[in-house]
Amino acid sequence: YSRATGVWSLDADRAPIVREMFERVTAGESCLAIARDLHERGIPRPRGTWSRARVYVIVRSRHPVGEWSPDKKAHALIRVPAIIDEALWHKAQAKLSEHGKRGLIKAKHTYLLQGLGVCHKCGQPMTVRSPTKQRRGRVQAAAYLCRARKFEEVGRARCDSAITRTSDIDERVWSAVTKALLSDELVERVAERDAQRDANASRWFEDVRGYEARLKQIETASAAIAARFRRGLLSEAVFDGELDAAAKDRAAIATQLETARAALRGHVGPSVDAQRWVDAIRDLAVDASPEERQAIVRKFVEPGGAVFIGGLVELTLRFTEPARAASLDEVGTRRGGLRLAPATSAG
Repeated sequence: YSRATGVWSLDADRAPIVREMFERVTAGESCLAIARDLHERGIPRPRGTWSRARVYVIVRSRHPVGEWSPDKKAHALIRVPAIIDEALWHKAQAKLSEHGKRGLIKAKHTYLLQGLGVCHKCGQPMTVRSPTKQRRGRVQAAAYLCRARKFEEVGRARCDSAITRTSDIDERVWSAVTKALLSDELVERVAERDAQRDANASRWFEDVRGYEARLKQIETASAAIAARFRRGLLSEAVFDGELDAAAKDRAAIATQLETARAALRGHVGPSVDAQRWVDAIRDLAVDASPEERQAIVRKFVEPGGAVFIGGLVELTLRFTEPARAASLDEVGTRRGGLRLAPATSAG
């Protein structure tokens, strides 16, 4: 876009590269192969290096066919010169879809440590390799593997950490979490967590009252200053200076007050009996479905709390769910106790 002329035009250097991407994807090449080739040819990128993700984003976007959106939430659309036609765009999308779904078993699976694990060798997140169909009807089992091993990126060596079956790891993880559930210390820790929240709530409540009192003092002092000015006891310069200082104090304390109120809101709500809470989770764990097992595991393992070392996993178990009725949005009823609904995301 030229600000001088107000006209859109094609970039003579970059437009042919974009057209080349679409043609090569349509011909069956992978985004990774294209990214590697662009990197080796020294084709510059505005930011960073070429990767399969960058090529994929460009081929999936609509601006090459003349539709650019500066604000997707507002559904704004600007017509720009097209680099390719609609027919080529749709052929490329079909190839991307075909490549992404090849060989996959169309079924939903639940993995206990999905989104929670990291590789001990390179620190990259652990991903899940879905079960895939092999030759002669054989099925390759689902497995955890390092993202840097699963996805090769230009300029970075592939990680050689071990690939481990999800079934083997998940059984060990569930055994460890079940053992933690049966621990006598769990009830005490939940109760301690609740007591600590009560203490924190009390302190934040006192802070809120203190800040509110200080704001009232500032308003009273400001009124007194205005009254003295009206009686001619203060010059205009002194009056303006006093009001300016009061305004700064008022703004600072108002910010502190809002922070204290927000913190207090996060600590309020009726307490849940610690023993009843733990008993409910133990009751659920007896015959928990895969989704319920995953929900329970996510109460004990935070993202990054599962470090994959070879064929083993080092877990850091931490009870992260506050024992507060107001916080238990995902708790329902089951056998007269509490029930954890399936978790929808890590953490």
